[in-house]
Amino acid sequence: MRTKTSPRKFHSKYKNNLPENVLKAEVEVNSKQLSIRRAAQEYGIPLNTLRDRVNGQIDSDNYGKETLFSSEEELGLVEHAENSARLGYGYSNTSMQRLAGELAYTFLKRWGDRVSSLKP
Repeated sequence: MRTKTSPRKFHSKYKNNLPENVLKAEVEVNSKQLSIRRAAQEYGIPLNTLRDRVNGQIDSDNYGKETLFSSEEELGLVEHAENSARLGYGYSNTSMQRLAGELAYTFLKRWGDRVSSLKP
């Protein structure tokens, strides 16, 4: 008899790829305390990520993805969705994606505590 197995979760070897760890590793490489490879291993950061930051290909001051909308614009979308829901017009995932454009996935992730997409 076959039994169902639960799906396995993906485990990344880069568990410490946090902004503060990337910054610490970058400082140590720039001050010649560690090599790029050694700093990447110690801090659990992808080697190419650290190399690009040290070589100036990626701006060191900016960490993470740039957003399409400002915080105020996103807040406006959230308030619009909340007002529509109060009036009985909910947004489906597809409608919310159209409303928020290419930013829909990260938009819903950032505002998940206030907005959830449901079938109306």
